[in-house]
Amino acid sequence: MFDGAQTLRAPLTSLPLIHREPHHRKMAMPIRQRGASRMIAFLLGITVLALAGVAQADPPSRVARVGYLSGPVTFSPGGEDDWVAISLNRPLVTGDRVWADRGARAELQIGAAAIRVGEFTSVTLLDLADRVAQ
Repeated sequence: MFDGAQTLRAPLTSLPLIHREPHHRKMAMPIRQRGASRMIAFLLGITVLALAGVAQADPPSRVARVGYLSGPVTFSPGGEDDWVAISLNRPLVTGDRVWADRGARAELQIGAAAIRVGEFTSVTLLDLADRVAQ
């Protein structure tokens, strides 16, 4: 009978011998491999983000703004053939066209400059850059 005060001990010779490598040798290589894998993944991620930033087009550096409207004024976005009514404070970029119909007036603001458009007038924004507005 076992009463808690006694301990069971098996002779050392009865235990099977297991050959084990030292712990530091076994783990040294996988840690290095994981570090290299993480570094490669990090560099790959940075490369993908950099290429994604290049692929996106920058917004225009300069825009015109519709500062005043009176009467039927329409515009056509660059590259489109459809004309739609323009609204106050609408930003205009290179390629946009503006048409002021009978009895209409509009004012386009480009920085400190203002372009006032009277009736039966068409304006096409050819180039809006930091130094040029055509």
